Amino acid sequence: MAPSDFPRGALIQVDTFDHEQGELHFTARVVGPSSESHLRIRADDGLVFAVPATDCRVIKGEPA
Repeated sequence: MAPSDFPRGALIQVDTFDHEQGELHFTARVVGPSSESHLRIRADDGLVFAVPATDCRVIKGEPA
């Protein structure tokens, strides 16, 4: 999915890799597109950052 395919406020599952922490799996809310390949998200702790959109999927059945 492209970053523009993710609705703002949607709950997503993020499965990504960080060179310092290894594999990371968490849920977050979509803030919006960050670039043509990345999605800006807000984690549960309020931290806003960008992740590759290919590492994200919308959690079905969750309200935005």
